[in-house]
Amino acid sequence: MNYRFFFGVALVLITLGMVVFISNFSYRRDLMRTRNEDYESVTLSSSRLKQMINDEKETISEPIESLQKETLIESIEGAKTQVRQGNLIRVNYIGWRANDGVVFDQSFDRGDEGFTFRVGSGVIDGWSQGVLGMKVGEIRRLKIPSSLAYGESDAGELIPPNTDLIFDVELLEIVE
Repeated sequence: MNYRFFFGVALVLITLGMVVFISNFSYRRDLMRTRNEDYESVTLSSSRLKQMINDEKETISEPIESLQKETLIESIEGAKTQVRQGNLIRVNYIGWRANDGVVFDQSFDRGDEGFTFRVGSGVIDGWSQGVLGMKVGEIRRLKIPSSLAYGESDAGELIPPNTDLIFDVELLEIVE
């Protein structure tokens, strides 16, 4: 038998396999680098929103007719990426009833990790619409009409039906 021939073919196949493996690894590394450039991850040394936790809460006596967004603190320097529909994001927040300023929920009750959700699912519509366009580090106040919150349903003892809500939301990270 011609062992040299089989040995040569095996050597060529091994070399080809290594070339494919290395090029695939390089592609994955470049893909990961691109992904990291597309989605900024910033860990703030301390939450700027947490520093506002004891501030007096704005109240509104008239019904909120449509979603209102107000930037309280601009994004951190260098933040470029904006939140888009479908992004997985991590935020800190404080939520209160618009009519009397009673805080009903805040992410800080569960530690300093923030709350992670996919924009467009799993949260009230006012949140999904309200966080669009935010950049990392930005703190935005969302004034949400009941129609974009819980509507005619209640959400436990603290949020009766047809309640307008206000949230201060701090974008910590655009995960993906």
